[in-house]
Amino acid sequence: MVTKKKTAELCGVSRVAVDRARNDRGKIIPAAKTAIMDMARRLTLPVKPLAARKHKPITSVVMSSEGNAFLTKLFAA
Repeated sequence: MVTKKKTAELCGVSRVAVDRARNDRGKIIPAAKTAIMDMARRLTLPVKPLAARKHKPITSVVMSSEGNAFLTKLFAA
């Protein structure tokens, strides 16, 4: 897999610029962003889907402590 460092070297920009272009954050010159994204496509550098970058999914479990001695003690403390 091609790294951000290698992409930056090939485009003549910093790794920060590659990160900003790929993750749509911070200020970056539009021409530089276009060049970085084109290079990423040519090198088959995976571009993260937008939804995956925003937040991590939250998983929760709801359990009843009724009739469960361990959970009753745990929540009583």
